[in-house]
Amino acid sequence: IVLMIAGAGISGVTAVINKVNMSMLYFQTSMIACVVFVLCTLLFSTLTVKVSRASVVIKFGVGIISKTFAVADVEMAAIVRNRWYYGWGIRLTPHGWLYNVSGLDAVEIQLENGRKYRIGTDEACELFSAIERVILQK
Repeated sequence: IVLMIAGAGISGVTAVINKVNMSMLYFQTSMIACVVFVLCTLLFSTLTVKVSRASVVIKFGVGIISKTFAVADVEMAAIVRNRWYYGWGIRLTPHGWLYNVSGLDAVEIQLENGRKYRIGTDEACELFSAIERVILQK
């Protein structure tokens, strides 16, 4: 989050400097970069996971980007550790799709159709327990 805000701030300051110096191309480029940084911060700064009896819902940032898993389709869950180079955001890894905003810990869920998804979290034990509880109740 800090890096994204810093990038937006630097791009914004650069845009203002270029506007004053009458460098329109650089001004436009800096403004586009600033907008991209702000949008990425809003869209990917947080990851919220809600577990209910019916579904596991993950939402990035303000909630525009989300994914829902029906508990009835979840076969199993496990605590896993991601490789550092899997990165952040939404990524396709050798272990299936990864949804992550920080850290290396995740909970991997496997659906009955064989697909696997990883949900990055700082509270892997708590998320695993919540998913395991609803799986056992189905």
